Amino acid sequence: MAVASVGASAETAVRLVGEHPGIVAAVLVSPPGPVLDQAAGVPLLVILGDEEPDRAGRVAATQELGGRVELVAGADARFQRSLPEVGRLAMRWLAAAGKHPDS
Repeated sequence: MAVASVGASAETAVRLVGEHPGIVAAVLVSPPGPVLDQAAGVPLLVILGDEEPDRAGRVAATQELGGRVELVAGADARFQRSLPEVGRLAMRWLAAAGKHPDS
């Protein structure tokens, strides 16, 4: 099972990872930077818009955890554009990681 979140709900997603050993992967879309410090323990994908502020800090924090970062061109933190691309990136990563039920 995997957990996914958008924005500030990343805090809840990360907490679930720590509390439920059945969660084996996490996809965090535009998470706040401080949450990433707590996101260790499972394969991690962080999806960011390339127009988000503090993108570089969150990229570095994700990479320090061994996670993968995907940047969506032309998107900001609200993903009012390019939202379908977010879904495609998450599904492709989960399938490649063997965490998607269809893989």
